[in-house]
Amino acid sequence: MCTDEREASSIASELCELNRQRQSIETAIWQEAQAELTGVAPGEPIVLASGRWHQGVIGIASSRIAEQFGVPAVMICLMGEQGKGSCRSYGGFNLYDALSACSEHLLGFGGHALAAGLTIAPEKIDDFRRAFTAYYKAHLPEQQPEVRCDLLIRDPALLSIENVRELDLLEPYGSANQKPVFCLSDVELESVTDVGSGRHTRVRVRMGRAHLEGIFFSHSTEDLGLREGDRVDVAFTPQINDYRGHVSVQLVLSGMRRHSPDALCEEILSGDPDSLWAAADYCPERADFVRVWKERCTARPLPASARELLASV
Repeated sequence: MCTDEREASSIASELCELNRQRQSIETAIWQEAQAELTGVAPGEPIVLASGRWHQGVIGIASSRIAEQFGVPAVMICLMGEQGKGSCRSYGGFNLYDALSACSEHLLGFGGHALAAGLTIAPEKIDDFRRAFTAYYKAHLPEQQPEVRCDLLIRDPALLSIENVRELDLLEPYGSANQKPVFCLSDVELESVTDVGSGRHTRVRVRMGRAHLEGIFFSHSTEDLGLREGDRVDVAFTPQINDYRGHVSVQLVLSGMRRHSPDALCEEILSGDPDSLWAAADYCPERADFVRVWKERCTARPLPASARELLASV
């Protein structure tokens, strides 16, 4: 709305600096949350609290944690005699109903099914965590979120830094605009390693001559049941990883399974239309039929006319 170019530039610079500060604060909160998550059992909702967190940023942090760990997340900023919490749902779990059921441990709450806020006395946090976890386990969504891929990657060159950065044009992401999920099919699992005290898994896959690094949050190598050398299918969202000045593409996994053409055939024969797109790699082309025909026909002597016909194919 500014009509003066210099003033607009100054305001834009100030906004960029404030955003950088916000990102720095968010990263610090995320790192502290990671350290506290070592004692949280897989599959349980996350409830964390700290007096060092910024109330204006914990909503972003709780949303990120809920998405990456696949469970509802509550992050509480402690301020003296009370705490202000920001809650984010995952997988269709109704936060408002959960907070209503646990209201005896809260000073107040408000929001809706997917996002909410709460006020709590610090001494009530442990009681709330136990009640919230019990309610979650008793009211799991009827159908856990399934992984649905938007694009099967056949050429790893598509996962360039430039292309991944251009995905930012699709933001902002949310319930009505989900992050795109890509898929690699029939790739080799080169390495699979536990990280984060065994709570997460770092993987490396090979597709042709390309080697791709990925991270699977809230899944251990034992959970996956896979080993190096397996052929796997991988569902992921790519992101830019900037570590100590080294910029690369990292795959944030949302699903990984052992590659099984037999299972795919069963899905296709059952009439599942969503599986047809994945069958393209197994459909023989004309050249494949020609090669098989030539090999079979040349296994025994042929008349001259037949040899001339083969030579022209």
